[in-house]
Amino acid sequence: MPIKTIQNLRITFFSIVLILTLCSFELMPVIPLTDQDKLSLKELIASDKLAYESFFEIKSKADEALDDIPNPASIIYYEGLHDKNPLRQETIAKLKDVEKAHYLGYAYVVSGEKKYAIKAKEFILAWASFYKPTGNPINENKLTPFFVVADYIKDALESNERSQMFDWMESIAKAEIKGSYPEELGNWRSKRIKIVAMVGSVTKDEDLLSFTRSEVEQYIEKNFYADGSTFDLRERDALSYHSGGLKPILSIILLLKEDIPNLYSYENSVGGSVKKSVELVIPYARGEKIYPQWTNSKVAFDSLRYAEGNDHYKPGSPWDPASGLELFEYAQFFDPRFTAIVQALSESDNEKYPTWESVLAAAKDSAKIK
Repeated sequence: MPIKTIQNLRITFFSIVLILTLCSFELMPVIPLTDQDKLSLKELIASDKLAYESFFEIKSKADEALDDIPNPASIIYYEGLHDKNPLRQETIAKLKDVEKAHYLGYAYVVSGEKKYAIKAKEFILAWASFYKPTGNPINENKLTPFFVVADYIKDALESNERSQMFDWMESIAKAEIKGSYPEELGNWRSKRIKIVAMVGSVTKDEDLLSFTRSEVEQYIEKNFYADGSTFDLRERDALSYHSGGLKPILSIILLLKEDIPNLYSYENSVGGSVKKSVELVIPYARGEKIYPQWTNSKVAFDSLRYAEGNDHYKPGSPWDPASGLELFEYAQFFDPRFTAIVQALSESDNEKYPTWESVLAAAKDSAKIK
């Protein structure tokens, strides 16, 4: 059998296996940590058994990644593709590198063991050598954990490694800025700003940070309404997209908290705010109300996905409260009351630290009072 035919058969088989086992890539919350946050996190884990237990899970996953080989993609095939598309599924498999690097970064921050930084560096540099920026924020948002990990491990990098890593990150941020346009709204815009913000904060690029400050304020002005709804919710009629636009903004506000305080509760000219839009989700996350999604979506792609067999996009299908977990993992950094919702959605037995992000929130709170 010709080699080309064998290769095609292998690709086809690999795609079928992926389709059966994978559906989507779940991005972990991307939490920037200052030096004081990192010190506070170490102290918390050393002194609090429940915090240590949460870290032990992170460290175990980092240990599992130590022997793994990077599997970078040259192109991310995700946005606009059906869940069962073979290219999308192959991309999802490759994006597991991002998740592994995230665990390794945290393991290094807490333990200080260089092996974790060295392995995280290996993953990021492999992608830096292979992936070419496109300016698509839906796809490149998947890479943002790499950016904070680069900051977590920067003291373990050689100068040439840091330059290669930072140059690649900045090329992604600049592609995002180039791909932006003034009328862009919704989760595309929020993810684009998040990417630029994360890169700017790590590389200390003032041009990128200036873009971030200006754009996040404009985003809040144009995308939030007094009743708690957002542009995404009105456009897609789905809490999935409402949350998808909010999460990047929460990440940015967390990053800019010292620079621009009170952005979380700041009300725009029509009375809308990030705080109101997060709170709109509360009764649905608690199961007190049911939100039927997609019924009045204005986007043809939503009905197309349903027509292609994806029942998630069926008009009237209820929003799954469990899918709101990440939103409230972010929101608890601004309001500790949300940790109870995180616990309920994660079904954790740990009331104090239901997820790793709850540990990070506690560490940040401790750092503020020192």
